[in-house]
Amino acid sequence: MTEANSILSNLKVIGAIAVIAIVGGLAVYGGTILAQNIQGTPVRSVPESIKIVHVSIVPGAATNTNLAGYSPDVITVVIGVNNTVTWTNNDSYPHTVTAVNGAFASGNMNPGASYTYTFSTPGVYNYTCSYHYWMHGEVIVKQATAA
Repeated sequence: MTEANSILSNLKVIGAIAVIAIVGGLAVYGGTILAQNIQGTPVRSVPESIKIVHVSIVPGAATNTNLAGYSPDVITVVIGVNNTVTWTNNDSYPHTVTAVNGAFASGNMNPGASYTYTFSTPGVYNYTCSYHYWMHGEVIVKQATAA
């Protein structure tokens, strides 16, 4: 097995977080080429199923102060690859998804509601629930690496 094949076989999606690697000058996501190869083969796009990262507001988040409330509570996204995040309220109480720096705010999210935001600027975005101070999460936004 070549080193590149070994690296590819070790790529995984952890929850809803895509792991990206640069192999021999190609940006690769689990076998899907994200950049033009040396022979000029056309770029293949990222599968639709990984373009959006899903975060759940977990059942019991409003009443259990030991929970972060969001699952996963820390995610990493890459601009142009999977930089859209959808939060879904799976709890039986209303919640919010509110950036500490004011970059985004869902407003009230009743049970079953979803909120989607697309990140376009690299950085670290901490967010909380305006109703439940113990609920917190973080989105790490990275610039796509040029091939």
